Amino acid sequence: MTERKLWMHEARRCGLAALALPLAAAIGVLAVSVAVGGGDHADARSTGIGMVRLLANVFPVAAGLAAATAAARDRLIEVLLALPTQYPTVVRRRITMVTALVIASATVVIVWLALAGQWANPAWGPVALLVPMGPAFFLIGAALFAQAVLRSTSAASTVVIAAWLFQVMLFDTYVTAWLANKLLLTALGAVLAYLGTRRLSDSERQLARIAPGAAQ
Repeated sequence: MTERKLWMHEARRCGLAALALPLAAAIGVLAVSVAVGGGDHADARSTGIGMVRLLANVFPVAAGLAAATAAARDRLIEVLLALPTQYPTVVRRRITMVTALVIASATVVIVWLALAGQWANPAWGPVALLVPMGPAFFLIGAALFAQAVLRSTSAASTVVIAAWLFQVMLFDTYVTAWLANKLLLTALGAVLAYLGTRRLSDSERQLARIAPGAAQ
């Protein structure tokens, strides 16, 4: 299988929902941008602040839910664990595809908001991607870790929502400097993703979740 066919296969295995969620979230933000931009009496700065908050607080949830869906597309784990390609490698490919799609969608939205005069944030250029991607990386990492431990899309999605609430209601309240906030969220996401991958690499634990007692 060529590299191109391999990635196309993994894209199909991610599932439609995982690939559609980031796109739908981006389209939703763009639709709001068009709607509020048409108002004659809209305050430009207030609108810009609102659009940045929408992108930073809502868009990442779609990224986390997409990752939770993509990481749980396999049912016969015992078969995958016996294949030459390690199972964590397969999951990493799918998470990588979802993350790449999230980054591309976020880039399009940021460029649109900047051109529309609705980007009220000190971050510009490539650094602006940290505004939505810091929280997105955190929730993607939470999704991967939750899937590795719980092996349930619904449970992992619940963990993603809980992590989002923690970020919005608690973390953002105490870490108010935007750059430190996004960098810390990115670091937390990386740690969670690493721990999730480590968990997936433990074949005995994975088999034990399928058939309790099988690892003894």
